[in-house]
Amino acid sequence: MATREEETGYRKFIVFIYEQYYPGGGLSDMKGDFATFEEAKAFCEKNRSDYMEILDRDSWETWEVK
Repeated sequence: MATREEETGYRKFIVFIYEQYYPGGGLSDMKGDFATFEEAKAFCEKNRSDYMEILDRDSWETWEVK
């Protein structure tokens, strides 16, 4: 059975980061993918911006990081 990374190339949590006035839109705002929520949140905290969101690829739930 193939793993998540083998099927899509992306890990479970995807981070989107963008500025209020300069969003690229869609995948151009994607800045990384991570195996755990904690890794994704730590990445956001190191790369502060106007908007930071984490997407769970399994449930499609999103979290805004402030």
